[in-house]
Amino acid sequence: MSQDLPLSQDSFSRIWNLIEEADNIGAATNGEQQYTNIASRLTDYAYSSDQNDQIASTSTIEVMRYSLPTQDTIAELFSGSGLDQIPTTVLTDESLELPTSSIDLHQNIQIEPPSSDDHQAANDVGPSSVGPSIPSNTEYHGEYEFQLGFENPKKETKSANWTYSKDLKKLYVSLFKSCPIKYKTITAPPAGSLIRAMPIFMKPEYVQEPVTRCVNHAQGKETNENHEAPTHLVRCEHKLAQYHTAPLTERESVVIPYESPHVGSDWVTNLYQFMCYSSCSGGLNRRNVQVIFTLEARTGEVLGRSTVEVRICACPGRDRRAEERDPTAKPTTGTKRGAKVMLGAELVSVGPGKKKRDDELFTLQIHGRDNYEHLCKIRDCLELAHFLPQNVIDDFKAKRGQLNTQNKNLQSGKKILKKKRGRPRIIKKDTDT
Repeated sequence: MSQDLPLSQDSFSRIWNLIEEADNIGAATNGEQQYTNIASRLTDYAYSSDQNDQIASTSTIEVMRYSLPTQDTIAELFSGSGLDQIPTTVLTDESLELPTSSIDLHQNIQIEPPSSDDHQAANDVGPSSVGPSIPSNTEYHGEYEFQLGFENPKKETKSANWTYSKDLKKLYVSLFKSCPIKYKTITAPPAGSLIRAMPIFMKPEYVQEPVTRCVNHAQGKETNENHEAPTHLVRCEHKLAQYHTAPLTERESVVIPYESPHVGSDWVTNLYQFMCYSSCSGGLNRRNVQVIFTLEARTGEVLGRSTVEVRICACPGRDRRAEERDPTAKPTTGTKRGAKVMLGAELVSVGPGKKKRDDELFTLQIHGRDNYEHLCKIRDCLELAHFLPQNVIDDFKAKRGQLNTQNKNLQSGKKILKKKRGRPRIIKKDTDT
């Protein structure tokens, strides 16, 4: 209650008593019915007024506790109370100099609905905008047991468009090629649920940055003609796919509606494309990338989460085998490969590489006893050579050089003798007839 004139605690007490008297009048007139329709009167109240030298412009009365019957409504509270029959002088006292005002107690109370601008603002502030700026990559199957699945090609060759390593839990895929990724749940999620795919960087120093394509691929006409999201790294070939960019973090994602599997199948498969190499400068720039697949309700609540590391390369099969042999080694391209020599049943690679230590042991499988004994002699000679002094080795090399010279001279002399001799002549004798 606000008035133009100042009030005091005594004035408030008097007004409260007048309301109680009016309530008693109603009880006497209507029996048990009370005008205020208050079930239990708890007269705890507080009064506050500005204590200034000047006249206070407003005064506030606050009733701290009250209770109404649960079966009564607002209309029943004011209807049939007969409060309009009470003289206005009962509620307004001339000594208080309170101005009388006409109050329509039967006036309907209307709640103004929110404007369209407020509704649009509420839609803009969704669950994702108030969440953490760094998305979670923790596996969370949730109530519906949301899971991802990958199928390798029937013939895994170097030229395969995609391949999945179960040991590394990593997907290798070619640029611009369609890769089938499937998902399943044990029970159907709420209607209107969706599947979101969002790429992130895996290392902590880059996880704050949004993943996007490099400038060359984003501005190229080959794959961006009439496409709504030229900068998105991950695309889906679903007809109802929608591409989103978060307004605050600028993270890009593709969203498709959740679909139930066909009869007799547990999985739903969709085709995804990856639009930039992992080695592209200005884009991924050789940084490890992980794609987060989330099952979300219509309200944005995450119902399940699954992740997979992705490498986009020119030869998925080759890179997968190289990383499975040595996960810490970085796949390289354009290097010369060593020659391959077949000895017995083993394949030995001879080519550029690191020098092996002298204490390493190697095994050769040899066919035939004679070949084995000859190789044993060679082995013994090589091992004994490490124990000979250097001067003995030098003398041996000098003698071997002399022997080689003598052998060459002998071979050249034999050739000269053969040339001088030539072919023998055949003389025919004439005989008398």
